[in-house]
Amino acid sequence: MRHYNSTMLKLFKTYCLTFLAALTFGQRTDTLKIYGKVISANSGEGIPDATIMITRTKGYKCDSLGNFAIYNLSRGQHKLSFSAFGYDNKDTTVSISDKDITNFTWTIYTDCWKFNREKALKDIQSKKPTILLQGGIAPVVYTTDKAFERKYKITFNDFGCVAGDRQECLIAYNKTIFDYLDRTYGKKWRKEIRKDAIGLRNQ
Repeated sequence: MRHYNSTMLKLFKTYCLTFLAALTFGQRTDTLKIYGKVISANSGEGIPDATIMITRTKGYKCDSLGNFAIYNLSRGQHKLSFSAFGYDNKDTTVSISDKDITNFTWTIYTDCWKFNREKALKDIQSKKPTILLQGGIAPVVYTTDKAFERKYKITFNDFGCVAGDRQECLIAYNKTIFDYLDRTYGKKWRKEIRKDAIGLRNQ
């Protein structure tokens, strides 16, 4: 009887240890992290305010330098989806084992001029054209904005401080919108528009 109880006790202890190990392992693998940065291939600088999606409903926002962190990951492969205004969407796959990834760098290659021109044409076709503004830390609104938007059936979008290749990308979008306004309304809109429209000085 003692031998029976001793055997059962050993089996019970083994079961408990196995269960605790599995529980600990499961908790560990579901709390893994990826710390990364998205960088423009054109400028070599971080892409600010980009979005990194890990599922269709779960995403993370990059900071002003392009840094991001993804939490609560399990071991294995994970598909990451990048999106940012001025760039075409990109996907990549990251493999994560038992340790956090602390220095993941994702370089984004894009033909932004072509992409933004096509995006502007789609917005025009769907009757949702936008003029991107070169803003500052806080959005600036003029009393004449609403009248201009109603008159030319267009909306302003204060895009904040933009530098490097992203500036070039947004110029491509606005240039297409400017050409559309010229064809539709002639050149009179140019005397009424805000002077901080991105790329306006290059026209």
